[in-house]
Amino acid sequence: MFKALFDNITLGIKNGDKVLFMEESGRVYMMKASMDAFRDAQRAFVGEAERVSLEDNDDVMAMLKELREVQIM
Repeated sequence: MFKALFDNITLGIKNGDKVLFMEESGRVYMMKASMDAFRDAQRAFVGEAERVSLEDNDDVMAMLKELREVQIM
């Protein structure tokens, strides 16, 4: 029965991976633990690009170049 339910689902997990079960609004979700950490990081960065006036990839590259120059000195 479970095999039929999960035939079309690809979780990308392999032997030894940590799996996390989460409940939200009465639904249970299963995901790799590393994906949950990634989601937390994404939430932490919400609004930061606007805060530091990053509008496109060129702005990001300019910021990275500036940061690298500061670290070298």
